[in-house]
This record gives sequence, C-alpha cells and structure tokens, in this order.
Amino acid sequence: MNRLKQAADNALRDLTVSPALREAVWNRIREEEASAAPRKGRKWVAVLLAAVLSLLAVFPAAAAVSPTANNWLFALSPSLAERLYPVNRTVTENGIALTVHYAANDDRRAMIFLTLCDTQKKNRLAADTDLMDSYSLKGAGSHIACTSELLQYDSDTQTAVYCLSLAGHKRLSGKMTVLSLLRFMSGKTVQEYYNTGFACGAYATEKEAATTLQKVKNRGAVGYDQVLSDDTPLLETDQTEIAIPGFEPAVISNIGYLDGKLHIQTRWSASFDNHGSLCLVKKGADAMDEDNTIEPAGVQYRTAEDEAASDGSVYQKHIEYIFPVSPQELAQYDLWAEYTLDGTVTEGEWEVNFRLEQAESRELTVPASLASSATVSTLGLDVGGSRAGTEALAEVQLTGGDTIAVKPLLVDKSLSQLLSDSSDLSYTFPAPIDLNDIQTITLDGTCIYQKDANSAPGGTTSER
Repeated sequence: MNRLKQAADNALRDLTVSPALREAVWNRIREEEASAAPRKGRKWVAVLLAAVLSLLAVFPAAAAVSPTANNWLFALSPSLAERLYPVNRTVTENGIALTVHYAANDDRRAMIFLTLCDTQKKNRLAADTDLMDSYSLKGAGSHIACTSELLQYDSDTQTAVYCLSLAGHKRLSGKMTVLSLLRFMSGKTVQEYYNTGFACGAYATEKEAATTLQKVKNRGAVGYDQVLSDDTPLLETDQTEIAIPGFEPAVISNIGYLDGKLHIQTRWSASFDNHGSLCLVKKGADAMDEDNTIEPAGVQYRTAEDEAASDGSVYQKHIEYIFPVSPQELAQYDLWAEYTLDGTVTEGEWEVNFRLEQAESRELTVPASLASSATVSTLGLDVGGSRAGTEALAEVQLTGGDTIAVKPLLVDKSLSQLLSDSSDLSYTFPAPIDLNDIQTITLDGTCIYQKDANSAPGGTTSER
C-alpha cells in the first residue's frame, strides 16, 4: 500500500491541479483498494482503472485545464497507458461540455470513453440520458457505425460517462477521427404495467380484413408467442379514436376480431422513442405471471400519413396487437399496459477531433485442428478458420483467477469456409485488459494459449 501511495504522490506532485483533486485521486484509489481487497485476484492496476474512470465523472474539467492532467495515470501504470490512449479533447456548446478522454483501437474494434457535463448545472443530464442515435463517428474518409453505453452518472457534477463501441479497421490507426453529437434526451417517463380498466369486449366485434401483413409498408414484427405469416389479416386503419385510460402514447384506431383472434390496432403519436406494450391479465390478479397473462403477437408499420408526420428525428407509427382469445375468454381478462415516453431534448452541434492509436495485440499459434489463426488484443479475440462452431465460447483467465467468458459478436464465412465447415469468429471483451495479465485462453474448452509457452498445448505468441 505504501508503494501505491508513493507512486500516486510522485505522479501528482508536478500537476497543475487543485489540492481537492489531488486528495480525491488518492482517496478514490484507497477506497477502491479497500473494497477490492477481499476479492481474490484483483490487481492494484485494475483498482487504478476503476478510480480513473470514476474520477473522470467527478472532475471532468481537469483535462481541459491542464494538458498533463492525465499523465499521472501513465506514471502509475505504463501497461495501462498502452491500452488507453489519452485524447483529452473538449468542446462546449450551450453549457454542455463533451470531452473525449481515452480511445483504444485494433483492426477489428475500438472503444472510446467520453463524458458529457452540464457546466451550467441546469439538470439537463440524468442517469437515463439517451444520445438518441444522433452521434456519428467519421475516420479515414468514411462514417463508422458504433453503439453507445451509459456507464455512470454523477448527479453532483451532472456528468455522464459513456463508452462508444465500434468496428475497428487498419485505416483508422493514426488517422484523424471526428466525433459529432447533435442532441440528447433526459428524463424519460416510465410507466410499469398497470390495469387500464378498459372494456375490450364492449368494442370488439367481428370485422373484415382490410389487408395482410405482406402488403403493409415499413413493417416489423412485435410480440412473443405467435408466429406471424405473410397472409396474417390486419384491420383497416384509423376507423376509431378510443383512448385507453392512462395510456398516453397511443389511441385505439381500430379493434375487432379477425379469424377468431382479437386485434387491437393502435396509432402512436410522433416521437423519437415512445414505446410500450399491451397484454391481457386474468381478472382479479394483482401482478402478471406466466399462468395468468396472454401476451400478443403484433405488427408495427407506418401508413402514408405516418410517413408524412415523421421527419428523421421523430416517428409516427401503428401497432396492431393480436391476441389468441375468443370473445368468451376475453370476458375473463383485463387489459394491462406499460409505456415509456420521451423526455427533454437538448440540441447542439458538438464535434471533437482526435486520433485513434493502434492497440497492443499478439498473434497466437493455435492447433491446426481447431483454427487456422488467432489474434488477441487488449480489446478482443479474433479466430480465423475456426472449426469450433459459430457459438463457441471463449474464456480468458487473468492473473489472480478472474475469468472473462464471451460469445462471438461477429461470424464471417467465405465460400471455402462454407465447404469446410469453418468460420471466422470475433470476440469483444467487456472492457480493455492487460495482455500481460492473460494466463490462458480457451476456445470451446480447448486451450489455444498459455502464458508459459513451454507447457502450452499449442499456444505460442508473437508481438505486433
């Protein structure tokens, strides 16, 4: 513990930061060390990573104030420095600061850690802040598909920490990358399932089909228990406008029986992501369970009027719920509903330029009977010509006994691989790891790497 204290003090001594930040760094490290102590196999470097990511949320302005504000991380752990490349680029608009802190990239995937901070403390960020798919990443002359995950929100500083995950590429290494954000949403309204008290039987009469699933445009299946076919009949649209008590995002636009099944057609007002569900629950039930609930199949689609009311940022839609219940059975059930409504949208044009560096990786020598090649990086594992099957589980055992178990996120097959029953498998780790911490890697139960190469069944490595 003294060694850790001394390293932290030495690294922090020359930084232009406030005494509060200096003390907070050490306190957070000490707290994380104490909480991690009972856990077998937790290294102090892992404790430092948790402290760093947590402090990014508590002191988001530190990197913007001092260009060396994150250098203490590198002094404390050179191996961590190799895994997370420092960016520290900030842009502020409308009082919202977007900061890209760290980025790591290999040829197949990349991770980018960023924060949003409400510098004006107007409560525009929250634990449910949604980036609304309005972010984009551009590098090497093309747009890059990515997904976002909210890792943490600190209400005191009104700071949200995100991780962007994306497909990597050789052309991204060392190239200028541009992250853009146009809007985000906070404060969604969530209503859990409740009994609406709506009397379905008073409105549900026999109807004639107006169209079929095959003929509606922009359709998608929603539902659970039933398999829909192209000739599934659907009601004529917008014949009624009946409110469901307490159900804010939609109204019933038609209701009736087709082919012995109850159809409830709903029209949803234009929104970014209002969503919800209906189900039938036995009368007298206080809660839903498998024995007392009928969940619907259904079809989501957009009419010409829906298309006209949609503009790329908000969307209008219809959903037709289909219940396998007769009029006699319907009398024994109540209609229940749940929904989520959009929150407050904050708009702007945030744009940050930075470079992605190549992550450390190692090529593995694997048994020819299992695969033709394998590469492990700080971000994931890629296996070429695998004969282990497309669902093969990869397990990475780290120093101290911790194990990461992941299934392939991407499976590629060439024509020759189809003939040989092999495939290329790509695995992404839930967080960057230190390659020096890897003890063994197994694929579908067979060891393909062991740190002690002399005793490895087939595992040798080469750095790159």
